Amino acid sequence: MKPPRLTSRLLHSHCTPLSPSSTTARSIRLPIHRPFSASPSSRARNRIYEPIRSLPTLTTTLSLSTTAARPLLALFSLSTTSRADGAIRALLLQLLEADGVGERDGGVGYAEVELDAPDCAAEDVGGLYAVSGCVGVV
Repeated sequence: MKPPRLTSRLLHSHCTPLSPSSTTARSIRLPIHRPFSASPSSRARNRIYEPIRSLPTLTTTLSLSTTAARPLLALFSLSTTSRADGAIRALLLQLLEADGVGERDGGVGYAEVELDAPDCAAEDVGGLYAVSGCVGVV
């Protein structure tokens, strides 16, 4: 007794003849597979975020950084701080942008949190993250 032949439309829709004249020889087209990797991309770069002026923006930025398994450096500052704030900001940006510190290990995120922005002050972001002085890097 011969085994039954598969005549499903699905089977025939994914098969194409090897040659136009051959009706018995068929090949199956397989989708192209992307390689899977659980490790971070070797092209990971440091990410510099826009200044943060509200708690929802800080929460979103923190979530993005956590999802990417990338540490986030948050510089808590006031717009009225001294020149030391500018020096620290410039040093951090120099290390992250020009020197590429952290890129070999998957990159880091950097965001400046303006504590005296109206939304940050109203939501007490400094108190929530226990910032006791400015300039504070967490």
